Amino acid sequence: MITKNENDLGKNSFMQKHYVERSRSERGKTQETSSVLSPVNSISVNYSCSRASALVSWPTVLGATTYRAIAIGRNGTRLSCNSSTTECQLINLACGESYEVHVIVMSNTCESIASTTTSLQTASSVSCAHSQDFLNGVCTNIIHLHQRKLKYYTGNYDQYVKTREELEENQMKRYNWEQDQTFHMKNYITRFGHGSAKLARQAQSKEKTLQKMVATGLTARVVNDKTMSFYFPPCGKIPPPVIMVQNVSFRYSIDTHYIYKNLEFGIDLDTRVALVGPNGAGKSTLLKYRDIKLLMGELLPTDGMRRKHSHVKTGRYHQHLTEQLELDLSPLEYMMKCFPEIKEKEEMRKIIGRYGLTGKQQVSPIRNLSDGQTCRVCFALLAWQNPHMLFLDEPTNHLDIETIDALAEAINEFEGGMMLVSHDFRLIQQVAHEIWVCEEQTITKWNGDILAYKEHLKSKIDKQTHDI
Repeated sequence: MITKNENDLGKNSFMQKHYVERSRSERGKTQETSSVLSPVNSISVNYSCSRASALVSWPTVLGATTYRAIAIGRNGTRLSCNSSTTECQLINLACGESYEVHVIVMSNTCESIASTTTSLQTASSVSCAHSQDFLNGVCTNIIHLHQRKLKYYTGNYDQYVKTREELEENQMKRYNWEQDQTFHMKNYITRFGHGSAKLARQAQSKEKTLQKMVATGLTARVVNDKTMSFYFPPCGKIPPPVIMVQNVSFRYSIDTHYIYKNLEFGIDLDTRVALVGPNGAGKSTLLKYRDIKLLMGELLPTDGMRRKHSHVKTGRYHQHLTEQLELDLSPLEYMMKCFPEIKEKEEMRKIIGRYGLTGKQQVSPIRNLSDGQTCRVCFALLAWQNPHMLFLDEPTNHLDIETIDALAEAINEFEGGMMLVSHDFRLIQQVAHEIWVCEEQTITKWNGDILAYKEHLKSKIDKQTHDI
């Protein structure tokens, strides 16, 4: 999934070096001070971007002592730097993010006199992503790689899907019509090619028509992309409550602040919850990850009680794949080691094959597999632990959109409970029955679906930007 570009920037590159100049008029009126400042409505912010940083520069403002550049991402993340000169380096930019840059001019007599703003965004970029929401919000063109050929589509991802479906439907209609025509012509030629003179001439005419159709090229049958399916075996039933959290507070030590205070909730086998956080910041991801560790029993509450059913089995998928796999073993060897009760290699091959690993992939060292293939090994391991509760921490990071859909289908067919931490709105929309918001040291149920929460975040960010 690639946006329009003149150059090939390569997979997962943030921005190719380039130079863009934008300008916007002054935001806010200049306050009266003893210092005389030049008009700020002529300020333009210049910048050049590399992979994870941007050099921002601007003309000198008469009377200014310091400048402050603030970059605000689409999800509300902020980066800033102060400078006594007319340039500064913004670092730690997120891959694929767009930023709006504000330059605030300051003097000795006024903290914030005036500012100018510009959008820090590339003129053209290449994005290789598996987030439908991201592709819809950023891409203007899509390039589909299929059977070693590239096909170009205009519009975002949703438009690409719609256009491709229409084109493939028309292609199949054309294919079926041509196959029907060639069948009847061949049948006619076979029956009447050696009949009376009149019928023979008609057969010869149809034969010439058929030859022309073949020479110009018949329409190919639509070849669908390879699909795969995940599978979570039946886990059986256990009576509720499965896990109870009662008045739980948690912090790592007495010297640190509380992560959570006075949590009260329960989860059962019919729980399908997505945990989200404020503006999708890294801190919220860390909070949610800790929450899962609390539920798994890897961390003990500072106060309160966590009760777990004596027979419940839990399975956790997390982002750090190398922490749970032996990279020198092949997927087949690793799974045989983890599940010694399965004696036959062919039986284990079938199990691994359900998760999209076939042939040489099953016997190659795990370190030689791609990130997506390594993820499938983890899902095979997780599924055959036969858990009652799934705790999934960012499971879509290395999965393509089709595989994400397969995972969603498997989760919906799963008999047990599930708690999900993900930034993929597509997956959350498909599998979550409830949205829980983790912020301000507590967890609150969101009254609405993930799309409503997304709109809430957008309005919140727009208000913050407007205030600035």
